Amino acid sequence: MNTDRQELILAVLRKKKKMTILALARAVNYSESTVRRDIRYMEKINLVKQEKGSVSFIKDKLKESPFEFKVRTNKDRKRQIGKIAVDFIEDYNTIFLDASSTALYLAKHLGTFENLRIFTTNLETASLLEKRTKNDVYMLGGYVKNGVTNGLETFKQLSGINFDVAFISSGAISADQGLSENEETEALLKQRIRENTNELIGIIDSSKFNKFYTFNSLQLSNLDYLISDEKPDTHFTEVLEKIQLDLFY
Repeated sequence: MNTDRQELILAVLRKKKKMTILALARAVNYSESTVRRDIRYMEKINLVKQEKGSVSFIKDKLKESPFEFKVRTNKDRKRQIGKIAVDFIEDYNTIFLDASSTALYLAKHLGTFENLRIFTTNLETASLLEKRTKNDVYMLGGYVKNGVTNGLETFKQLSGINFDVAFISSGAISADQGLSENEETEALLKQRIRENTNELIGIIDSSKFNKFYTFNSLQLSNLDYLISDEKPDTHFTEVLEKIQLDLFY
């Protein structure tokens, strides 16, 4: 599957909301058969909905992209963030990687470290780390959904763990609203991580800028550092300077 083409299809549908397959194919300049193939895949992972020859976009705020799709979107941005973030880790650190696809890209750089203790709530991240590193890898337990653990049991385990550094992404980030999530439990999880870590680092790609979801998780001032792939707009930058939050990109 061509991820760039699928992102283009989604961008058009976000704007138009609902289109015929023919109109959508013309808008993205691909054949009808190619677009139909992409739409079938995106419908399976609940990004779009087909009915009677037309296709409609499922609103971002109602449904976040499944992890498999997230891993394949904005890959260059996430690789860039991972390369920067790895400089904040030292041998013998105890670290937390959240369930995000951005954290998975960071995990791919950890094979050169020694004696790390790495905790995560993502099954795919834990599996990759177990195979590619000689460090100690801990998968936090709890309710499992889409390959991610969360819920009361996860919170209980986190209460007894202290981290040198924790890396978290977010569903959305804005200068005025801070970090926010589509799921309440995800917002609460990030708040718990803040309580238990020495350095909390946001790893958030620029596609999340100037957006917000229902549940606020953290204020920008709760972060110790912010890593992204590009500089945000003037207002966002001024807020970062005002609260003295260092941005790396």
